Amino acid sequence: METCLRGAKPQVAAQVLADLEATPRTSFAGAVLGLLDFDPAAALAIDSGRKLRIYSPFLEELGLVPIHERVRGIESRGIPDCSHWVHLDCPDAFNETLLEFLES
Repeated sequence: METCLRGAKPQVAAQVLADLEATPRTSFAGAVLGLLDFDPAAALAIDSGRKLRIYSPFLEELGLVPIHERVRGIESRGIPDCSHWVHLDCPDAFNETLLEFLES
């Protein structure tokens, strides 16, 4: 969990941890195990519409392969100085980025 919270604002980290604490263990375990069999590239390839990935560059610093490099046609916009929880850490920048995409 420490990695997912790296760089998060203190109130965001507290919110994420509180939400995690309130989540039944079986639900969390099921979600994590479900990720092992889930292929996001295949799921995203089904829809031919425009797609946008709003992300924090810190994930790439961890060596994770961004989804836009595995699925062609995904537009990608990074928001610096945010944790994995971009929508919580930088809500104004996230919303502005999303609205620009939707209006284009």
